[in-house]
Amino acid sequence: MPMTPFATTLSDYIKAGYPAIAVTTHEEERLLRDLQTLRDIGWSFASWSAVRGWRDPEGKAIQGTTAGATAPTAVLEIQKLQKRTVAVFFDLQAHFITEPDTVRAIRDALEIAKSSFRPMLLCSPYSILPLELEKDVALLDYALPTSAQLRDLIPELLKSIKQAAARAAGTQRPYPTELEDGVIEAMINAARGLTWNEAESAFSLAMMTAQPGSMPAVIQREKTSLVRKQGLLELIEPRVTLDAVGGLDPLKEWLLEQGALIKYAAEALAWGFVPEDLPKGALLTGLPGTGKSLIARAAAATWGLPLLRLDMSRILGSLVGQSETRMRDALRLAEAMAPCVLHVDEIEKALAGAGTDTSGVSTRIMGQLLTWLQERGVGPDGLPSPVYVIATANNPDSLPAPLLRPGRFDGRWFVDLPQSFERRLVAQIHLAKRRQSVVPADVDELVEQTADYSPAEIEQVIKTGCAAAFRERRGLGAKDLFDAVKRVMPLSKSRKEDLEKMREEARRTGALFANAPEMGFGASRRLLDIG
Repeated sequence: MPMTPFATTLSDYIKAGYPAIAVTTHEEERLLRDLQTLRDIGWSFASWSAVRGWRDPEGKAIQGTTAGATAPTAVLEIQKLQKRTVAVFFDLQAHFITEPDTVRAIRDALEIAKSSFRPMLLCSPYSILPLELEKDVALLDYALPTSAQLRDLIPELLKSIKQAAARAAGTQRPYPTELEDGVIEAMINAARGLTWNEAESAFSLAMMTAQPGSMPAVIQREKTSLVRKQGLLELIEPRVTLDAVGGLDPLKEWLLEQGALIKYAAEALAWGFVPEDLPKGALLTGLPGTGKSLIARAAAATWGLPLLRLDMSRILGSLVGQSETRMRDALRLAEAMAPCVLHVDEIEKALAGAGTDTSGVSTRIMGQLLTWLQERGVGPDGLPSPVYVIATANNPDSLPAPLLRPGRFDGRWFVDLPQSFERRLVAQIHLAKRRQSVVPADVDELVEQTADYSPAEIEQVIKTGCAAAFRERRGLGAKDLFDAVKRVMPLSKSRKEDLEKMREEARRTGALFANAPEMGFGASRRLLDIG
């Protein structure tokens, strides 16, 4: 069997004399299958875990090693292995805290590993490396299965199902023994981003429970449940489309243009676009309540794409390296759901402290995110993996300069307080939503009284007015609304200086103006003058 791509890369590191290499993955079985192919260059491997101890490639205990040995002892026992053997350690990083001598043992074993051709391979779901090992341990990425590898898996499963059906003679359900190429391709596309075991389980479930035409949908459903299970991203089901958003016409029209490419990425590439042309996303700044998050939900609903929300409170962890691992897993998960929309809410909080925190966690997370923002669009197998990012920020002053560089986003938009005709649309939407109405003249007066109000504050005015009317079990009146205006204090008054500063910064940096001018959409989108 020829060496796999990972085994080839690993052999290059081995030949270069690297004594220790760390690989972050959940896929232990697939990793060991890859290592089996090292036989082509005359190498073997041995694996260790705290439960099973040292084992050879056939799973047999290795003579001369200590059963039930502590992690530090197991590390030093690599000298008992045959030469030209990769020493694979599973979850050794977990012992760095419970058995601190493990770190010292690794450092002591580095020379043994290098001089006797017994390199150490540290395999764990977490990329946790203490400061003492950062200069001595190389990091290798273990890519998810490619489309070609997933394609090879399907005939194996069909064969297994055929054999199982033959053994279970008399079964009432006819299981598939072959599938059309179109169905197979759809199944592979649905499974992209899953690990080998996840894909195998999803394929098997689809083949055992669904007709061929419904199999891709079963796999997609399993992938959706994976998002919820991991808890790193929040899966949201938006119900409001861009048509139902009051105002912001320039931004909405621009997003519709973006959606044609992001939703039909494969067709766009076949037409002539290159992967780098695929839309990457938008950065929206402005005061809270101006509709930035609503736009993210509405765009996803309009395009018919899944909406994932990245909450940094779910990413940050207490263990060393945990935050970085969670961020990487979250971004991989978003790619697994592609095409999709990823909403990074209040991105300035996600990147707070970058460059100033003593632990370096914020800086490393920012580096991960910025690199991904620059390079996303194509998966590891060269196929499109479009994830459209809509990042929102309430305090653009705290955004790091690298985030604003060209290539991170397709457009940077400033969402200001609504113009008068936009306020009218917002008011009408929320009145209709609650099945209430007032005469046009009273709506005009409400628009005038809410000149400094955000859409969220206008909604709160209407909710407050409706509550007052409901208490007396009568219909909504103009006085209810006008009284409510006095009770809802707009943020623009308490943060007037911040708003002016945002406007000036947007002007200076050439941001796009999300609100249409007073005369309606059609004028320049550039934020040249905000009065």
